[in-house]
Amino acid sequence: MLHHFQSTSRRQRCRMASTGHETNLQTSVLSTIREKIMPLQLIRRISLRHRKNHENVEREESKPRLPEHLLLRIIDRCDAIEQIRLRAVCTTIKNHVDRQIEKVTHLTVEKRDIDNATGGGWSRHRHAQVSLKMTLNSAQIVVDSKWTSRDLTTVVAAMSVYRNTILEAVIDAPIAELLVVSLSALDLNRWYAFQCYMKAMNVFDEDMHMDCDFVKPEKVYWPLIQHLTVRTTEQQAPHLARVIDYGVKCNWVLDRQNLCRLRIVFTDLDSTPSRKVSRHLYHFRCWAGSAGFDHRYEQQLAKTQSVMI
Repeated sequence: MLHHFQSTSRRQRCRMASTGHETNLQTSVLSTIREKIMPLQLIRRISLRHRKNHENVEREESKPRLPEHLLLRIIDRCDAIEQIRLRAVCTTIKNHVDRQIEKVTHLTVEKRDIDNATGGGWSRHRHAQVSLKMTLNSAQIVVDSKWTSRDLTTVVAAMSVYRNTILEAVIDAPIAELLVVSLSALDLNRWYAFQCYMKAMNVFDEDMHMDCDFVKPEKVYWPLIQHLTVRTTEQQAPHLARVIDYGVKCNWVLDRQNLCRLRIVFTDLDSTPSRKVSRHLYHFRCWAGSAGFDHRYEQQLAKTQSVMI
């Protein structure tokens, strides 16, 4: 009986070993089949994706395209800001709009109530308090008197669109300071925070200055400009004094050899400026190097239209 039990145990062990071997063999076969199938599935997926992409391309190519002359006529019907934005669509639109921009030789940039800059060809930016009007050879930009940091970025970008062909520019004193800051190493948001601080502390008219390192821009901002007029009020005069603080030399804003006239116009004074205002103008003249301008530099009073050279 003991011999029979041992024989039975031996047969069970052999059967279990055989079953385990068959299981391992089946697992190995399945793994081999899976390894062969996976590349095939991958190829099928890639082929299917390729067919779909090819069909999409053929479908797009089969769509009729708008004739170029009709496309440009549509662009001409858009306002100035929309035309500048659409330059990024394709080379055809960019070249067409750039040809219009290159005709602009006169630029006016004002900081005032933007609600007055409406109608009559004015176009308003969607996300900033900036309006733009462009005619055949001139462009006018208005930024709201209560500007925000986004408005600063937008008006700087709008000015840079026309900078290469400008021969004559008329800008307000805050715009003059903003222009110099945009060429400096100072972030516009930080400069805006500085402006808000001075306004909150009621020290805007004081000699508040920022210390910045000197920079060397790649190109002259207005390479062709011949006449530059800066309009200012008595309250805005500190803007002119601070242009010397930002490490941007006058040579990187304009080419002084091409400049025929640099004019400062007081819009609210009919008599000689006060000593404080004269000091602000002195800092601006030091920055501009007006001592070498001779008759090319002048200060003009609004009401009497008198000129002081």
